[in-house]
Order: sequence, then C-alpha cells, then structure tokens
Amino acid sequence: MTTPQPNIRLIFTGTGPRVRGYPYLWIKSVEGFNHREHCAKCLKGDFIRTGGHYVPAINEWREIPMPPKARAIYVCGVSSHGYAHNLHAPLVHDPGADPIHIEMDHGQHLIVEHAKMLMIPALPDRWGGLPKTFTSCRNFQFAVSLFGYPSKGRSLLSGGDDAD
Repeated sequence: MTTPQPNIRLIFTGTGPRVRGYPYLWIKSVEGFNHREHCAKCLKGDFIRTGGHYVPAINEWREIPMPPKARAIYVCGVSSHGYAHNLHAPLVHDPGADPIHIEMDHGQHLIVEHAKMLMIPALPDRWGGLPKTFTSCRNFQFAVSLFGYPSKGRSLLSGGDDAD
C-alpha cells in the first residue's frame, strides 16, 4: 500500500479570472540548487500546473502535491509595482500549521493551508564575490539557506557540481 503524497492547499483571492499585477507568477517544486543561476533557474525542480495552468484561477482552492524529492514548494510572483511588492512564499508541508494569509497587490491575497512558510535570510551585497543580481535575488537567497553553498575558494559561478 502506498502512502499518499502530502498536499499543500492554496487559493488566490480577488476579482477577475486570474491574478492581476504579477506578470510572472509561478509555483515550483524545489528539489535542488543550481548555484550558477539566480531567479527561478537556481531552484531545481518542476514548475507545477494546477487545473491545466501554471497560475491557479482566482477563488479556487487547489491541492499542490509535495513531490517525494521536493524539499519545498515555492510560490513566486514578480509584481508590476516593483521589487518591494514581489511575492515570495517558500512552503513545506505541515498538516498542523495555522493558515497563512499573504497580502498581494490589487487587494488580492494568497491563503495557504497545511504548510508553514520558511524564512528567506538576506545575503550581504556582493556576498561570495557575486553580483547584486544574485545576492538580492530572494530565490537565490532561499536556495543558499536551504542547500548551503559550494566550498570557499571556488567561485560560485564557475563549473563544478551543483549543490543537491
């Protein structure tokens, strides 16, 4: 008998058929870290479709299965109102957790159940000799906190194995 996959439940609330004000909005399984990339590319894993779309419809609960190899599920939205309004919600399954309510642009909300949100510790500017495009990227910061980073003395951008 197989054990069912744990699910995270989420809903975007608001008006209209889809989330507004986030030209890039995605949900991704986080299974590893590619330290030579930033943004979504640094998070190894598949983008998750719900209801045939990468972005769930407004006001419809969705069950997001936690893939067996996933360390987290990451919900990310790049706001048309600028960096300070971006949505970052790295989640891990936790059936006993209180619901999470995240305010978004245009009076919209993300509500998550059966999960806890993980912290994203900031990296100092130019950390490890990296450009600000890396050190200010919340996806990259999260991956460093979850998976660690390659040993010192080796550039994070030069070849070598990816952190898994």
